[in-house]
Amino acid sequence: MFKDFYQMSPYNYFKLLRLNALHQSLKQNNQTKLVYEIAEELGFFHRGYLASDYKKLFGYFPSET
Repeated sequence: MFKDFYQMSPYNYFKLLRLNALHQSLKQNNQTKLVYEIAEELGFFHRGYLASDYKKLFGYFPSET
């Protein structure tokens, strides 16, 4: 039912929400926190997967935001 409505699994939907939250936080950060600090606050603990998923969604790495 969830997948029919959102066209993705609950896991992927939640990951998309967290990636968007990270993106917004990085845009507003003004260099006060490191990327990995913000990412860990949002539940991202594997930097390689985070960088890959972020680049797929936004077209660039979190460090380039």
